Amino acid sequence: MDNVLEVSGLKATIPDVLTGVGQMLLFPFIIMMVKKFGARDVLWKGLLIAFAGHLVLTLPINYWIAAGTYIVILLGYGFGSAINPAMIGLAVDHIELKTGKRQPGVVRGIIAILMLPAASMQPLILSVLLSAAGYIGDTKHQTAEVVQAIRYGTGIIPAVILMIGIILLAMVPINHKRELEIQAAIEEKHGTRLDTRNSSQFTEN
Repeated sequence: MDNVLEVSGLKATIPDVLTGVGQMLLFPFIIMMVKKFGARDVLWKGLLIAFAGHLVLTLPINYWIAAGTYIVILLGYGFGSAINPAMIGLAVDHIELKTGKRQPGVVRGIIAILMLPAASMQPLILSVLLSAAGYIGDTKHQTAEVVQAIRYGTGIIPAVILMIGIILLAMVPINHKRELEIQAAIEEKHGTRLDTRNSSQFTEN
């Protein structure tokens, strides 16, 4: 908004407000889609929306298209915000059924370790691009080279990185059928354990 479209104030904040409203309206539909199609497939297909948005940001677009694209990108990432906790839970359940041990802390620890370098990758790439293009921090109007670098750093480069993640996500062996099997197996396992405990307490009483 600042250096490519040279927009500030109310026009720069409108996309943020509309994104928040859009995500609140979208979340109930995400829940319905997950119940029907499964968490993994809804997540990677939702992230395709963000992928398409990043590609559009690479193009020389005007304010209104950029604002709409920004909203679309964050709505796509909204699928991740809504579904990631469920995917982590499925991974914990899947590992428990395979190993007999429930290890949520280990799973979340591994994810946290992976996220540290991943979260810093895009800002690092963008910083290198801007430095190479001659970005000047104290001025709003930038050269054509800097503008193009910003377009690449917020457009095609994150789109490629996101597509790699989408492909890896689509390969996760927990489709909707497997998800239902995991849920049923976990409910049976923990339900049986609870019934056994209740029976023991009843006998002791």
